[in-house]
Amino acid sequence: RNPEAAGALAAFVEERGGAVPGSFFGDFKIENPQYAECLGRLKPFVQAHQDILHFEPGGCGVLSTVAFQSRAAASNPAEDLVAFLEQNGPIMSAGDIDKFYAEFRQHRAGIAARGLRSFIKANDGVLGFDEDGDAGLIFLKKAEARPSSEV
Repeated sequence: RNPEAAGALAAFVEERGGAVPGSFFGDFKIENPQYAECLGRLKPFVQAHQDILHFEPGGCGVLSTVAFQSRAAASNPAEDLVAFLEQNGPIMSAGDIDKFYAEFRQHRAGIAARGLRSFIKANDGVLGFDEDGDAGLIFLKKAEARPSSEV
């Protein structure tokens, strides 16, 4: 364990929004050579410091802070997507979901783990999915309705 290195890594991640691709671990090592020797591999390091760091596997994985996880747990992804569509237009290509994730990074891993279409279907009282187009379309069914389910 190295609490100083873990604190520095948590600060690095928070400066980038609280969650980053796991590949950013290499960037942190390059920018902070003083910790390179004690860091080792990402997953074991995070496991040893799970009081402040979190790692979600899959692809290159997502490295986040426990503080970010707490913020993510306090927000509802369906409500946030409804609000995003209300603000940016009631229809969006599913291929543009990264625009939503840019604003609501905390929901990427949860929605991706379930699958975008499954997430939309679970919230079909307010959100809809149409197979039109290459990627499909996400749309608001009722702007006044609020979602009740979570990822």
